[in-house]
Amino acid sequence: MISQILCFSSSPLHPLFLQTSILKFPFFKADLPPTPIQLLSVHIPKTAGTSFRHLLKEIYGENGVARVDLPLHGKRLQINEQNATPEDLPKTVAVLHGHYNPLELKNYFPEAAAAPIITWLRHPVDRVISNYFYLRERLAEELDEAGRNLNILSKMQRTLMEYARDELNQNRQHKFLDGVPLTDFSFVGIQEYYNDEVAAMAKEFQWPPRVEAPQHNRTGSKPQVSEAEREEIAELNQLDMALYAEGLALREARLGEPKIELISIHIPKTGGTSFYRSLQKVYGNAVTTSYRRIQHQRAVEQYGSLVNSLNGQKSVIHGHLYYSEIAELHEAHDAKIICWLRDPIERLVSNYHFFKAGLEKPDRNHENYRKNKHRKKESLLQYAEREENRNVMHKFLSGLEPGDLFFVGLLENYDTDLHRLAKLLDWPEVPNERLNVGNYDKKTLILDAATRSQLMSWNAEDLALYETAKKKLARA
Repeated sequence: MISQILCFSSSPLHPLFLQTSILKFPFFKADLPPTPIQLLSVHIPKTAGTSFRHLLKEIYGENGVARVDLPLHGKRLQINEQNATPEDLPKTVAVLHGHYNPLELKNYFPEAAAAPIITWLRHPVDRVISNYFYLRERLAEELDEAGRNLNILSKMQRTLMEYARDELNQNRQHKFLDGVPLTDFSFVGIQEYYNDEVAAMAKEFQWPPRVEAPQHNRTGSKPQVSEAEREEIAELNQLDMALYAEGLALREARLGEPKIELISIHIPKTGGTSFYRSLQKVYGNAVTTSYRRIQHQRAVEQYGSLVNSLNGQKSVIHGHLYYSEIAELHEAHDAKIICWLRDPIERLVSNYHFFKAGLEKPDRNHENYRKNKHRKKESLLQYAEREENRNVMHKFLSGLEPGDLFFVGLLENYDTDLHRLAKLLDWPEVPNERLNVGNYDKKTLILDAATRSQLMSWNAEDLALYETAKKKLARA
């Protein structure tokens, strides 16, 4: 005799509570209809899929999401990491998340044919690098060399480039989605914008508000990979590079925001204010404000990142921005990086006089005056000795490979170089307005030998950067 209690809603045969022991009886199990498949989530390795699976479980419930894998190369179906048949799928499952091609999966689960499909993409170079170091970490854990006093790993392990040159590891994103155009997906997320994309998905699929988006399964510290290695990995993954570019284009269309075309890094006292006026004349309202350091900091504090603070019409960014702050934006949009350089000693002296003038005019920058009014009598050498004033150009561009700079101009050749840039970008004729030029006595640029020598020793990296740029421009 069955003495369990069933409680039903007003809809017939819709159990709100069912003592789980009843499910042991076959006739009860057979009578319960399976949950319709509501979503297919394709997890391409190292594209935040593990984090996303945890998030899906928070939304659809622990029993509402199954990990379903149909690996490449003909391996059999797995459900929750166990070999299985379609009949083994729990009837509570509403979401199929895992490593599979959606077309192949529907051969196993034809009832899922109408379900929306989502996936995540990642910059192909970063995905390959992350996958390699993740597998290396997993192998080290499995071998437990330290605990077992072994030395197998160093003997059998391949280098990053050996791994990347293996065709098996190339264009993995394209292989997972082969035969399914991105336009067939209900949502294509870009990992570099993970939190923003989760918020957009929540709106698209009417998920609960305030969805938390923690990231799991991250590879450890960021590995050092040379620019030459990154270029080769990109060349080996051309199908993935094209796929990723298409994914970015879909995101831009979805958000109604244009692609960031140019990022102009304004190194202080290198003609950046004049150049900003030229950008405004060419691009109009598509140019951001000219970011000062404090404005950038406030934008990040308020919106979480610079890109989140932009409205949908900006395609050109300009300001006192360190490359490290816009590196991800640069890679995600494949934006052209532009900067101007200047003789490092002249730049330093000019910046010193600009700084001193600001202390005589508090209204120009109240915050700067409040912080530095005690430095009114500071000499050039005292100013230059401060760490924040050494090798400023090098600091702004740190992390940027020379080959990644689309354009470098020299302030000393400003008119000629601006014309050269206009030709490169097919701009109309750009009137040159020289703005914010220091009105101090130019004789102050004449330094005695001892002072110049000291300034040069404090700015060796800037001098090397400047000389390299001059040589490249001379060859060009």
